[in-house]
Amino acid sequence: MPMMRFVWIGLGTVAVIVSLVAISGTGRDAMMRISGATLQAVQRTFGIDVRTPNLEITLSTTTPPYMPVRAQTAAQKKKTATVSGISVPRKNVEAKKTTSVVSSSQSVIEERVASVASAPPQQCDFTATGSPHHRVLLNEIAWMGSAQSASHEWIELRNNAGVDVALAGWRLLNEDGDLAITFENGEKIAAGALFLMERANDDAVPAVPTEKIYSGSLANDGEWLRLLDPSCALADEVNAASGWKSLGGDNASKKTLERNVTSFDWHTSGATGGTPRVQNSNLAPSPPAIVLPPPTPMPPVSQNPTSSVPSSTTVLVRVLVSEILYDAVGSDTGKEFVELYNDGSADVTLKDWALQSNGSSLGKIGSKTEDKTVIKPGAYFLVGLNGYAGVPVADVVRSASLPNTAALVTLVDSSRTIIDSVSYNVSVAEGESLERDAWTSAQFHVQASPTPTNSGL
Repeated sequence: MPMMRFVWIGLGTVAVIVSLVAISGTGRDAMMRISGATLQAVQRTFGIDVRTPNLEITLSTTTPPYMPVRAQTAAQKKKTATVSGISVPRKNVEAKKTTSVVSSSQSVIEERVASVASAPPQQCDFTATGSPHHRVLLNEIAWMGSAQSASHEWIELRNNAGVDVALAGWRLLNEDGDLAITFENGEKIAAGALFLMERANDDAVPAVPTEKIYSGSLANDGEWLRLLDPSCALADEVNAASGWKSLGGDNASKKTLERNVTSFDWHTSGATGGTPRVQNSNLAPSPPAIVLPPPTPMPPVSQNPTSSVPSSTTVLVRVLVSEILYDAVGSDTGKEFVELYNDGSADVTLKDWALQSNGSSLGKIGSKTEDKTVIKPGAYFLVGLNGYAGVPVADVVRSASLPNTAALVTLVDSSRTIIDSVSYNVSVAEGESLERDAWTSAQFHVQASPTPTNSGL
């Protein structure tokens, strides 16, 4: 009887193997099924406890821990496979509740590497202190939506770094945590370029293509937004927690909140609907007028005067050096300039005014017939140096040049009274300029993308 029992066992095992091969075909999968069936047959016949392999793949409908909740879509919520506690996207897995795997360890290693590569960015503390590095700026915010829909919100970024910036891992967050925009691999912003993001779809700015669609909304009563780089360092922020009116933007006219062209301050756009993906409207902050005391009355020349001295006179005449480029890319010839800005309330005639560098004249305005000589209030005036031949056309062009290391640039009027002066001794990259932070400030910052502007006359 024992011998007959083994014969039947052998025949039964062979029959099982032949049947499975006929049904399942050949190949690695078939051999895996054969191996499992054989083990089960041996277990039933001999009563041996043959355990399944320790490595199992179990199907789960839970969200992979590395996938940001914001990025989930219906397609991404498909079943995933958990390998030794590591969730990976479902890939060529049999649709069974539990499947034994006896494949090589290489595939497991590949899955583990993929999981590590998709690790989540580090969690950032929104309230962490620190000064922004301003490599990328929040440049314009349509927090009020558009005339067509309050949902047509959009946000514009500007690259202030002077080089292309890869945005993967960057985040734009609000204080409440209900707005969390995460930038993905492949998203970048070119040097000096603008990056437009629209809420929900591309309908907010129909005529302008968007670079990114985001979810979440901006509260009309104010927000505190922070732009963080992949290391959680603060790149830029706008703190309107007390209300947008403290910074700018108008819900009634649908004028956006814009960054000042020459500073990090904000203002209400001069254009309804804002300026998406073009330079912001050039609205300078309005400093207080200079109120002079009334002049001392002259002795009367007649017993019956026909005029009177006003009780006070308001005068606002101020011309400032607003931008300087002294070290151009490659040769400086044809590229240097000094830009002026009229921060006053009236036209200023610049004839016989002059620019000086370390006490030496760079050129007198109006000494050539082709020179422009008038600068309007709130307007610019471009003095081209070193034979400037750039765009836009300069109002005045002279052959003198600026030192690339250090200089004191002085603007004097026709009586050689100093109107404004700027001293620089900073090393900037070729092609970068120095721009004034604000009309009420004597501080300058490095501008990666110079913006020379002429008088327009």
